Amino acid sequence: GLSPLTQEKTPSFSIDADCKRFYDFSSGKGGGIIKFIMLHHKVDSETAIRMAAKYAGIDPDAQEYRRFESTKLLKRLSKLKPLEFKDDKTFLLPDVMDRYPFDLDGLKPWVDEGISIDSLRKFEVRYDATSQSILFPIKDENGNILVIKARLFDKHKLDNGAPKYSCLSKWGSNNTLYGLFENKRSILDNSEVIIFEGEKSVMKCDSWGTNTAVAALTSHLNDAQIHTLIKLGASVVIAFDKGINPTADSNIRKLKHFVGVSAIIDSKGLLEDKDAPVDKGLEVFNTLYQSRIRLN
Repeated sequence: GLSPLTQEKTPSFSIDADCKRFYDFSSGKGGGIIKFIMLHHKVDSETAIRMAAKYAGIDPDAQEYRRFESTKLLKRLSKLKPLEFKDDKTFLLPDVMDRYPFDLDGLKPWVDEGISIDSLRKFEVRYDATSQSILFPIKDENGNILVIKARLFDKHKLDNGAPKYSCLSKWGSNNTLYGLFENKRSILDNSEVIIFEGEKSVMKCDSWGTNTAVAALTSHLNDAQIHTLIKLGASVVIAFDKGINPTADSNIRKLKHFVGVSAIIDSKGLLEDKDAPVDKGLEVFNTLYQSRIRLN
């Protein structure tokens, strides 16, 4: 879901119900329930424990039970496992998207937004009439399908709180850059990679003939993505949504030691709040791209 810790447009907040831990890709922070309370309410650990205790109906001021109840609370609300992010290397079948038709009627909303039919085919976008969803695969840089993502268009479900975007299966940590598999050759040839937040931005750029784009799938670059970018050795253009400050990202600061990094900043007010740089069309995007700011 959307992060409750940052202002973001693309959902990146994940909860593992089995080990009762969360991870917020937009800020790079994670942990258990006490850590979440600390971050969300901006309090120290002792205050967070007291807040959780009160929520659970435990009196934190009952001295004879205080230590026991706090310990019991922590055990009850959080399995204190180390926070690990591993890829289980379990991929979907390479022909899994063939189960869904390339239905132009169903794909019309995205065609109307400026995504070309060729780009829809290139990124294996499909339509599922049963769920009224546009589907597309998320692949690693080798072309292995990690998960299928769905964009829901069922108005009744949306009106009743269903999320616009969801994944059709469980997905581990996001260690990939969307579009890298499809665009890697062009990125290497041009020695440049443009990084957006969302997948549709990559598809729009491709429709305009710019096939050097990838998507971080959130407004934060993680360690695995940084490692991939360093290996590519291409200059990086950060093109996150309006309102995101790329200079505040500690991983982008790390990246500057290895490759040239610039950022698209809407200093002229060409975009609406939280717009992606491609949302106002090719001409505005070209203007923003030409005025990008070098960060190192």
